[in-house]
Amino acid sequence: MERKRGEAIALYERLLQNIKENACELEDYPRQFCLIANNYAINLALSERYQDALELAEQGRQICAKYGISDFLPNFFATQAECQFFLGEREKSIGLYIQAGCLMDAVGDKHNLKILRKELRERLGMELPI
Repeated sequence: MERKRGEAIALYERLLQNIKENACELEDYPRQFCLIANNYAINLALSERYQDALELAEQGRQICAKYGISDFLPNFFATQAECQFFLGEREKSIGLYIQAGCLMDAVGDKHNLKILRKELRERLGMELPI
């Protein structure tokens, strides 16, 4: 599994670099960036590369805010929350989990909201206040 994840990370890294270099002026660049960055950040976090995942999720969050893309925003917050937790930043993690949960609730993403609630309960002993 780790070998496959490593291959996926290398592929996402190449894709993201290629898009940055060759597609940054296309109108769908922000959405492409966010799609790849979301999956890349998740895999970085699963490989315990928390600081890298945190930074990439922040870049994705900023692109979402700048271009008004909401599809990936809850996932970027959730990835950041998980990374902050594993980096020992409890308070930051709590705030990010709550933001992710509110966004997931707002867009009706019941599947990921259920996962997020479980993570928040197991990791931080809290219930989502929504």
